[in-house]
Amino acid sequence: MDKKKIKWLYGELPLLVDRQIISEESAERLRQYYGDVEEGSGRRMAFIVFAILGAALIGAGIILILAHNWDALSRTLRTFLALAPLISAQSLAGWVIWRRSESAAWREGTATFLVFAVGASIALISQTYHISGGGDSFLLTWMLLSVPLVYLMRANVPALLYTAGITAWSAGCGSGHAFYYWPLAALIVPHFVILGRENLFSNRLIVLSWVFTLSFCVAVGTTAKESLPFSWPLVYLVYCGVFAVLYLGGSLLYTKGQGWWRQPFVSVGAAGITVITFLLTNQRIWANIGWFGYRMNEPGAGNLLLTLGLPLVVVTSCLLAACVRRKQAGRVLLGVAPLVVFGGYIFFTYLASGAEKTGIPVNTIVPAVLFNVYFFILGVNTTVSGIRSGRLGTVNAGMFLLAALVLARFFDSGIGFVIRGVVFIIVGVGFLTTNLVLLRRGRERAV
Repeated sequence: MDKKKIKWLYGELPLLVDRQIISEESAERLRQYYGDVEEGSGRRMAFIVFAILGAALIGAGIILILAHNWDALSRTLRTFLALAPLISAQSLAGWVIWRRSESAAWREGTATFLVFAVGASIALISQTYHISGGGDSFLLTWMLLSVPLVYLMRANVPALLYTAGITAWSAGCGSGHAFYYWPLAALIVPHFVILGRENLFSNRLIVLSWVFTLSFCVAVGTTAKESLPFSWPLVYLVYCGVFAVLYLGGSLLYTKGQGWWRQPFVSVGAAGITVITFLLTNQRIWANIGWFGYRMNEPGAGNLLLTLGLPLVVVTSCLLAACVRRKQAGRVLLGVAPLVVFGGYIFFTYLASGAEKTGIPVNTIVPAVLFNVYFFILGVNTTVSGIRSGRLGTVNAGMFLLAALVLARFFDSGIGFVIRGVVFIIVGVGFLTTNLVLLRRGRERAV
């Protein structure tokens, strides 16, 4: 439960005991179950943030000072100045481990300073002694040397910088690096486990989960780009399956009542599934998928669809079953998207494969219409769910999905302007009416 809610509950307990709604023993059991609520967490968080920013600014300032008139210095003096920040940062880190190991601000600030000191020292020494190597080798070396700080200092910022660094290295430093992202990312997984055992809803874990989830999505794309050079339409299926795993897995991990910000896996997964299914409502996308179907006669191309699709379908089915068992059937409509996409791929690609032999063109409008219907049902379900729960944000999200579908279809078809205008007016009136009704309900409940 959120700390604010626990604090509110503790404030209500004396009143409940006085009115004999619950006994004193029950109130004490509730306090023991939820534990103490730490005071001043906002001030500590601000102190940690300012410590991290201060350390980063100090590191950047040192680099700028060293860069001034660098060429005029002797090689010996350059070496000393290049190693001085690293030695100072390491000495400070040792002192923090010895004397200030319980202070998160000291750990985070010192670890951040040391990460930048490592990078600056490597760059300056390489420049001084003309050590060969490109930007990719520098970035990889820097990130690998920063990993131990995550565990030695129990710091989160080095983990964030490391995740961003290996993502940039695997995606932007040339081909052939994409597959190495996965073993590199595995080095940070124990840190996830440690933070999760301490507090599943801590701000440190939530921020790291957001960064790691977005990094994971980028890595999936870069890996698919290198492994599927001739079958890029399969990326839709791969991404839909990955987003479904994030969405359903996060639904099982997090409890109800948490906001979207505190559920990064669910939020990213839901947004990703929505975008993929919206793209598949376009007839042109299925024409490209049909092109993939014509290539099914190439060696191994036909098996590639099953090799990639079946594991995703199996994992998604298991997660769907787990959600149903935990009475989270509301997640099924969005989580079933990979099964729908996989079925559409199987049907349409093999249909397109046979079209080359028979000479009969494949009508791409059929799968497009099916996904338009699926997306429409998704929007209606989201809107109805928001109305039933009284959540204005959910209602607006569902209405936005419906409006996006209507807007997309009316702009890629030959329907007249009058009909388009009437439909847009109807959708707009639906937005306003729904919001007014829910706002009035909220005021009546407040009264």
